[in-house]
Amino acid sequence: MSKTHGMDSGLAAVLGATVGALGTGGAAAIAAFLGRSQTRMQLQVDLQKSLREPRRAAYVAYAEGFRHSFELYQDAKRKLELAIEFPNTRTEDLENSRHLFQQAFDKQKELEHQESVIYVEGPSEVTSAVVKAGANLGKYRSALLQALHSVDEMPDEEVLSRCEALEPKVTAAHKSYLKFLYASSEALGYNPLKPG
Repeated sequence: MSKTHGMDSGLAAVLGATVGALGTGGAAAIAAFLGRSQTRMQLQVDLQKSLREPRRAAYVAYAEGFRHSFELYQDAKRKLELAIEFPNTRTEDLENSRHLFQQAFDKQKELEHQESVIYVEGPSEVTSAVVKAGANLGKYRSALLQALHSVDEMPDEEVLSRCEALEPKVTAAHKSYLKFLYASSEALGYNPLKPG
C-alpha cells in the first residue's frame, strides 16, 4: 500500500508539475495574445489619427474658404440691391458690389484647390458633399454676375427681379455648405451628443 501510495504521490507530483507548466505556458500564451491584440488595436488607433489629421485640416480649410467666398458674394448682392434702391449712392454701391464680387472670384482657384485635396482625402460622402457645395456656389456666382452685368443694360425693376431670383440659389449654396459640414464631422467621428 505504501508502494502504491508512493507511486500515486510521484504521479501526482508529475501531473501537478505538468498542469503547472501548462498553466504557466497558457498564461504566457494568453498574455502574448493580449499583448499582440493591444498592439494591433494601438496601431489601428494611430492609423485613424494619422488619417484624421490631414482630413480635418482639409475640411476646415475648405469650410473657411467656402464661407468667406459665400459671404463676399452675399455682400456684393446687398450692395447691388442698395445701388438700385438708392440712386444717390448708386455709383459707389455698384463699385463696391463689383469689387466684392471680384474679391470672391479671385479666391476661386484657392477654393478649387481645397476641393481637390478633399477629393484625395475622401471619404465618398464628404467628396459628394463638396462637389455639391462647389456646384451650388458656382450657380449662385454665375447668377449674381448676370445680375451685375444687367445693371447697365436693363431697367432697375428687371435687375431687382434678377436679385430676387437669386434667393433659391443662395439657399441651395448655404444648405449644401451645411451638408458638407455634417458629412465632414461624421467622417471625422465627431458626435456632438458625446461628451469630450
